[in-house]
Amino acid sequence: MPKSEAGGEETVVQAVLLADSFNVRFGPLTFNRPRALLPLANVALIDYTLELLVASGVHEIYIFCRSFASEIKAHIEKSIWKSNKNVKIETRVCHSYSVGECLREVDTMDVIKNDFVLVSGDIVSNMDLEKAISAHADRMKKNKDIVMTMFMKETEPGHYVQSSEDDVVVALDKDNILLAYSHSDDSRYLIKRAIFENARSVDIRRDLLDCHLYICSPKLLMLFTDEFDCQDMDDFIMFIHSQEIADHCVYTEVIRDGYAARVGNLHSYDAVSMDVLRRWTYPLVPDSRLLQSEHTIQFKRHNVYLSDEVGLTWGCELEENVLVGFASTVGREGAPTTRLTNCIIGKRCKIGAGVRISNSYVWDDVVIGDGCQIDRCILANGVELKPEVRVESGSVLAPGVVIDTGVTIKMNSMIALESCSAEDAADFDDEDGEADAPRTPPEWDVAVVGPGGKGQVWDPEDEDDAEVFAWGTRGSVADAIAPAYKLDEEVTESESESDDDEHGDREYSGASAGGGSDGPEHDDDGDFNSEILDLIRERVIAKFDSGMEDSVPLSELALESQGSRSAHNKTLNDVVDAMVHAVMACSNDSEVSTTDLVQRIKKIFITISPVLSKYITTPACQGLFIASIESASIAYPNAGEAFQTVLHAMYEEDLVLEEMVLRWHRNAQMAVLSPAQVALRTRVQPFIEWLQNAEEESNDDDDESDSD
Repeated sequence: MPKSEAGGEETVVQAVLLADSFNVRFGPLTFNRPRALLPLANVALIDYTLELLVASGVHEIYIFCRSFASEIKAHIEKSIWKSNKNVKIETRVCHSYSVGECLREVDTMDVIKNDFVLVSGDIVSNMDLEKAISAHADRMKKNKDIVMTMFMKETEPGHYVQSSEDDVVVALDKDNILLAYSHSDDSRYLIKRAIFENARSVDIRRDLLDCHLYICSPKLLMLFTDEFDCQDMDDFIMFIHSQEIADHCVYTEVIRDGYAARVGNLHSYDAVSMDVLRRWTYPLVPDSRLLQSEHTIQFKRHNVYLSDEVGLTWGCELEENVLVGFASTVGREGAPTTRLTNCIIGKRCKIGAGVRISNSYVWDDVVIGDGCQIDRCILANGVELKPEVRVESGSVLAPGVVIDTGVTIKMNSMIALESCSAEDAADFDDEDGEADAPRTPPEWDVAVVGPGGKGQVWDPEDEDDAEVFAWGTRGSVADAIAPAYKLDEEVTESESESDDDEHGDREYSGASAGGGSDGPEHDDDGDFNSEILDLIRERVIAKFDSGMEDSVPLSELALESQGSRSAHNKTLNDVVDAMVHAVMACSNDSEVSTTDLVQRIKKIFITISPVLSKYITTPACQGLFIASIESASIAYPNAGEAFQTVLHAMYEEDLVLEEMVLRWHRNAQMAVLSPAQVALRTRVQPFIEWLQNAEEESNDDDDESDSD
């Protein structure tokens, strides 16, 4: 903890928490509720941020909010933080419409006396800031120009947590001083030539994710007060780098360990939620009592979490990565099976029989009738789905919406009780947090919600907002492991149908599912895929054709594939996907018997497995690898005869784990499959059964050892 320079006493560590988001990125979900109080894994977002600050030794936390101030105050009063004697939490109402205006108000209040942490109320992080706060103070003693420490997480470009808004390039000097910070403009980044002339060394990086977390000097508040053009932190960083102010700078703290991400839009909400279930955020996980003490949550195998008083019948299956909240019921005895996977169920929900829920978020008090199908959606508090409703990927149903029996909600639909214009008008309500007077109920859009439904289409007029809300077009970690649910960003519904007719389900491109560039079928990636195809043909296939398969130059293959990846700015998953398709494409027209072809393809994959292993580095990558093998087998049906053999061989080579193969199989049961996919899964069934039997025998052995 920092010491004061005068008396050697401990300095009071302060924090400014901005509970307002100053945007409408969550659309109708924040009409009657601030973003900071939206549930993530059934815990309010602001509680994750408060836990970060309290665990890091912050003594005073000032929460500033304009919208819904009374709701924020009420939440703090009844939260676990109120009884914490080590921290003072004070909620203050501001009159601001931007981050810049809010910080100018903070300056006039004269409550910040020391270096302080600046954070928004939607940060999820398991970092310990205590050392970083001390290091910031030490740096400022040596370099008085440093006005702020900015945290950035080291991650692969195109990472599933990263949305299009987070695509930035930064330039750092040898001391990690920020020299440039540029957002993507049609895949181009602006970096001034002057930084190369003035710095001895410059590190250009695109592998850093802005955590929107800062340690600031009190000077930062004065600078915002002096410069009224600064409306947010991006403006401030640009201001720091302008010629008008050359005597202040920003230090960049690069995070290599630990977790830090901002839940800034629907895409990041999806990604961070899955990270919490998969325990990447430990100890901030559902079964921890750090964030809530009201209910106990049991942690079970396959990342299944069950809260108190949950009602599960024999007619339900919780596959993996599932959280069921307090007093919720799932399924019905003697009725068709209800299956849940990669989803979070809130408190007091009622889910009927024969329901399928995947990659979705169901908030409190939701009722879902029999036979409903829900894929990659958000159902807010009090939503009711009557029987046989289908909600397609990317859809958001705001609080209180009712969908009538048999209705299908189309992809990326946003349904609310209020219109978009009403939401915009109420986005920043009056300072005491009171909502506007009740409006005359509108006529419901019967064509969308059905004759017995309640709701209307919430359609943002701004095209930029529409792109942000279309979260169903971006991949998350759930998509990486279960790519059968991926709907490609660049393919319209009609184009997707025509692709399915010609090639089977080509939505399985590993590159696309990983959130990077599109798959091999897209013309704009033709150069990269052609290079990998030529590389496989020349370095691998030619050796097999000449009987010299034992002399495949693996080091050259690795070096040249990495060169193509760098030249075309591709992800690791792009390379794997292109290699898999290249092997299948080169083998598809071989004039040999099916048996010989299968064995040849198997040997090719085993031969290049050392190179593939350099790119398949995480479980998510394994999921994409399986998806690539599947999609290539469908695209090249002759070579596709080798699917089971190749999958088994890659399992033997430890490129895919047993758990990942079984996940792929289980998740497929939740999806609507094309005939080609059904045929492929029938062919691979013996291998799946072998793995399942092996897993059951392992479990039996564990039980016997426990009983001993």
